[in-house]
Order: sequence, then structure tokens, then C-alpha cells
Amino acid sequence: MKKRLLLLGLLFSPLLMNAQDVQVVESETVVGYIPQQDQEPSNRLVRYNRNRFGDNWFISIGGGGQMFFGPGDKYGGMKKRIAPEVDLSFGKWFNPYFGLRIQANGFQFKGYGYNDNAYIGHMVNPQLGLYSKLFYYMNVHADFMMDLFSLVDGYRPNRVYDIVPTFGVGYAHAFGGPKKNAVTGNFGLIHRFHVTRNFDINIEMRGALIPRGFDGSPIAGHAKVNGMLSASAGFTFYINNKKFKRANPVVSDLYNYEVAVMNCQEQLAQSNAMVGQLAGQLECCQNAADSLARLANKPVVVPVAEPVSSPLVLFFKINSAEINAKNMINIESISNEMKKFPDRKYTIIGYADKATGTPAFNKQLSEKRAQAVYDALVNDFGVKSSQLKTVGEGGQSMFAKPYLNRAVVIE
Repeated sequence: MKKRLLLLGLLFSPLLMNAQDVQVVESETVVGYIPQQDQEPSNRLVRYNRNRFGDNWFISIGGGGQMFFGPGDKYGGMKKRIAPEVDLSFGKWFNPYFGLRIQANGFQFKGYGYNDNAYIGHMVNPQLGLYSKLFYYMNVHADFMMDLFSLVDGYRPNRVYDIVPTFGVGYAHAFGGPKKNAVTGNFGLIHRFHVTRNFDINIEMRGALIPRGFDGSPIAGHAKVNGMLSASAGFTFYINNKKFKRANPVVSDLYNYEVAVMNCQEQLAQSNAMVGQLAGQLECCQNAADSLARLANKPVVVPVAEPVSSPLVLFFKINSAEINAKNMINIESISNEMKKFPDRKYTIIGYADKATGTPAFNKQLSEKRAQAVYDALVNDFGVKSSQLKTVGEGGQSMFAKPYLNRAVVIE
């Protein structure tokens, strides 16, 4: 019993391997393999396009040793019970996670049986009536396959090593002795090493449960099932295409997305500032209308025009002193006001965002922004330079949102 538990432990021990044992190659290509841009993000299942009927078929061939667990085998030595085994598989992967195969494995079993076996050899234990036995068999079974690492860590076509659990049902036939037939329950574990695009090396461990009496031993008084255990090494050849293509794209450039959101926020702040200015002008118009209604029967006094004293705010992108089209519209508007009052003096004050950049850099950036507005007023719209003065205030944190401090104020 202890020996059986040891073998089962060896069979499933790779499931406990740490993820650090999995080699993931980070280069662009792997020996003419599949490009890395097809690699999926970890810890998620991604939908893939259905592959063509001729894609992802494979043929596997292997050989190794096997052992039968019957009612009399526990009395014999384990080394003498190991027999040769061969296997041949044919199957298909439907997506990076699941596949199906049909496998035929078998050849020879050696062990120990009781005196009513039809294929007994020489006596090994007269007291128990135990004889050596030798017979041949074949087990044909259909197995469901799972790529364990792809399920847990995401599909990575350049992964060198995979673990593939299998389980299914089959039909076994014994000959050269008992000539028995039985349904089998099969399970196993494939250690898959990718060598090239269409070639893998496999180490597979399989187990099977089969109804008692398959080796011709007496049924009464023994366990209801017998067992088979085998280990083999071989290779797999993939027919045609082995690549899977995603059906849903993955957003990969988060930085560009954040920049777009920031630009939208800046535009919203500018729109809100314009709405505030328009609301102030509307209030002035309403007050003027009320005044005209009260003075309807009085002599009209034409007031002397005065310049607009409310400051104008222009916003800039991060690390930039470039004036965009919207700001040019605002600059043109205030230039018309300046030209109406040639004796009026105006100050152009530049600011920068204190949260980014060094103090020296922000000081220089704020001066560049003020100078850019000065040049636009003088060169583009004909304002007298004697009316203007520029000041660079450097990095500021007057407002909670950093982008609101990337501005120029004209007052």
C-alpha cells in the first residue's frame, strides 16, 4: 500500500510546482516560434476565434514502463512487475485551454496471480498458491485535456513548459492469457516541453481503473477494481497551424488613454471659464436694461467707454507653451479691447504646475507662456508693446487640480 501511495504521489507532484519553475521567454521570438504580441495578460480567460478544422491537430508517440495492480500482485516484488509499454495518440486543441485526444496504449503486464489463472507460470509461493503471470493487453480511450498553465496564468504561445491533466473513458482487451474485455476509467498528467513551433517533447504519467478479474484472477473476496499505472516519454508533432488568435482586442496603451482624459478635463475647465464670463456679461446686460427702463423719461446720458477689467485666463497643456486655436480666439477678443484703449496698461502673468517639474524649469516655462501670449498680441493682432508687460510666476498650486495651474492670466 505504501508503494502505491508513493507512485501516486510522484504522479501528481508536478501540480504543486511553484510558478517560478515555469520558464517564460520574454524575447520577441523563440526559435522561429510565435510572436510575443499574441501573448495574453495573466489571470484571465480570453475568447478566441474558432480555428479552422485542419488547425491544431497533433500526433503523439511514446514508450516507457507500466505496472498492473491485481489481487495477487501485492505479494511480489515491484521491480519484477515493471513491463514495457507503448502509446500512440491523435487529437486536436479547440482553443488554448481545452482539447480532446484518442490514445491507444498497452503491450505487456507482468505480475503474480492465483492457481486458477489460465496463463500461470512457475510457482512462487506454494502456501498462497501464487504463480508468476504474463499477459498482453491494449487500452483505447478518449481523453479530455486541459492546459493548466493557460487556465491559471493566461495563454502564452512562447511558454516553454506546460502541464496538461487528462481524464476520460476507454475500452481494454487482454489477450495471450485471460482474453478479457472491460471498460476503463483513465486519468493522467502530461509534462509538455515546447521545442519548436510544431514539435514538443512529452513526459506522461497515466493511471487507469478497471473492473476486477481483468487478469483472470478469482473475483470473490478481492477488491472490486484493479489498477494500471504507467510512465512514458515521447514526442508530439502538430499538423498545420498551432497558433490561436484573439477574438477581442486588449487595451494596451493606458498612458494615451489617461492623456486623452486629461485633455478633456482641460477643455471642460476652459468651457466652464467661458460660461462664467458669459454669465457675467448677461447680468450686466440685464442691469443695463433695468436702468434704461427707469430712465426712459429722463435725458439720456452717454457714458464714457471704459475698458473691461475682468481678467482673461488661458490654459496650456503640460510642459507646453504652445497656444491652441481656442486660446487664439480669446486673445483676438481681448486685443480688440486693448486697441480701443491705447493708454491702458495690461500685465501678462504666466504660471506652471508646481506638482511637476523643478522650480527652475517651471519658472522658465511660465515665462515662455507669458511671452507666447505677448508675441501673439503684438505680432498677430497689432497691440502696442508699450501697453503690455510680462511676468513669470513659476510653479504654483493655487488650484487643487494640477492642470488648472498651467495657465496665463491677462489683467
